[in-house]
Amino acid sequence: MRLRVSLILCLALALLVMGTAQAQVVTKCDKLVIGNTVFSTCIVNLAPSTAATGGIYFGSDVTLYRSAANTLKTDDSLTVTGTLGVTGGTTLTGALDANGAVTLGDAAADVITVNGTATFAEDTAFSSTVALNGDVTGGDATTDTLTMTGRLVIRFCTDAGPMTNTAGTKGELVFCTNNDKVYVCTVTGDPATWAALN
Repeated sequence: MRLRVSLILCLALALLVMGTAQAQVVTKCDKLVIGNTVFSTCIVNLAPSTAATGGIYFGSDVTLYRSAANTLKTDDSLTVTGTLGVTGGTTLTGALDANGAVTLGDAAADVITVNGTATFAEDTAFSSTVALNGDVTGGDATTDTLTMTGRLVIRFCTDAGPMTNTAGTKGELVFCTNNDKVYVCTVTGDPATWAALN
């Protein structure tokens, strides 16, 4: 009887030790491959699909996958709480909310192009040259105030005389270099009707 109890206790103790040991075992592998294509340069390989079904699902709704050659895509929202660095070209096809300080470009040669509408809801400071081509609207109500703390450079004209050959829009200001006068357009036209201000 004592021998049987001793054997049972030893067996229980061995199983307990084995269970504890198994819980501490770390399985090590050099490569994880999902699919039938193995790339020698990667630790984790996913099959070369271009659909969300060939990528990674987080939960049941967030996707991360290869949508085309050299393109990683998510069909859902991406939030970055740290620094996001982009060294190549960037294409944004949806809405972009950028909270906090945002720097676009880091050199004088950098070109930033906005093909759509850029709306600034708060104060906007430009510390360097700003070139605005095309129609530009400053303010959208009679109570809006546009303040120029620097120089305002208006259009130049080389007409010989009181702006007789220059088309203009009512309210436009032009400086005539032939007689050093500033003119304001009073009637839109080509040629417009101009009145000298000095």
